[in-house]
Amino acid sequence: RRTDKIMGADPLTIMMIASAAGSIAQGIGAANAGKANRGIHNYNASVIRVQKQNELKRAAYEADLLRDKGKSVLASNRTQISKSGIEIAGSPLQVLGDNAANIEFDALMKYYGGELNAYELENQAKNEEYMGEMAAWRGKQQRSAAFVGAAISLIGAGYSQYTKAATKLTTKTAFTTRSTGVGAKGTTFGMNVPTSSGAKPPGVGLGPRFNYVAPGIIGI
Repeated sequence: RRTDKIMGADPLTIMMIASAAGSIAQGIGAANAGKANRGIHNYNASVIRVQKQNELKRAAYEADLLRDKGKSVLASNRTQISKSGIEIAGSPLQVLGDNAANIEFDALMKYYGGELNAYELENQAKNEEYMGEMAAWRGKQQRSAAFVGAAISLIGAGYSQYTKAATKLTTKTAFTTRSTGVGAKGTTFGMNVPTSSGAKPPGVGLGPRFNYVAPGIIGI
């Protein structure tokens, strides 16, 4: 029955209903696409954070390698100084101390470089998350706009149907009024009046009928 009503609607109403259905489908699709994009960006962020952790581990490992290498160099220097018969004090001790400090500085700089790279990777991960949230937000906004457009189309379709029905009802009422002669201009009323002799014709009220044209209530 609803299908029959829709098929009997005017083309404008059908077009509005189809437009509303298309808008709703488009809005749902936009929201789903936004969620999917957010999932992709969040996955990218997780991958970047794994790279960040690997960068920190790499930097720490390379720093430890520098320290171990420095320790070996310092030990070799002490051995050479001892073999030469020079007492490890004064200038030789200061040289060894300076070498140890330089080795630790190089190790710290290596790890610091890894931290800088990790910081940059963290910013990239946060940017990916932000883009994901923005994609989901845009999808929701597009869905809301599509639903509003669909509501406007449905209201327009309903108003079109209401106007059409009201026009039909007005036309039908006017036609019925003129057909029955109730209150129309030029309406003919039959009246019985007595004859001069006072006799009543058989089957007729008080007398013969005569026509009287009365001014109508509508459209005088």
